[in-house]
Amino acid sequence: MAARPLRNGIKRVLDIGCGTRRFSRLLATWWAWTVIGLDPSAQMIGEARHRDLARCHYDQATGESLPIASDGFQAVFMSMAYHHLTNPLQVAQEAGRVLTDNGYLIVRTATKENLTNVPVFHYFPGA
Repeated sequence: MAARPLRNGIKRVLDIGCGTRRFSRLLATWWAWTVIGLDPSAQMIGEARHRDLARCHYDQATGESLPIASDGFQAVFMSMAYHHLTNPLQVAQEAGRVLTDNGYLIVRTATKENLTNVPVFHYFPGA
């Protein structure tokens, strides 16, 4: 699969709840982004590292306490992890902290949430 041109200036993506790196790998290969994948499960991170790509790096961590410096990512990606969060508000705050100005928060979920209570809208009104 050939790399696509970078879109909207995105170069670095944080994948919260990366699991075994399913989407981290796609993001890194499809658009040639550098992806940092985080997951609270040591087993998941071990499997992700076992299949590592040059542009993907993995560490064990929760979304509520990101071991990442501020303003380092143009996008934060979270797929099928929202229902696992113990404190969605704290995750939204952490995502906002590590995103650059005009960064993107991409949340994919299959669970039905009360949209008036989703903290993402407090920090990202454009969502």
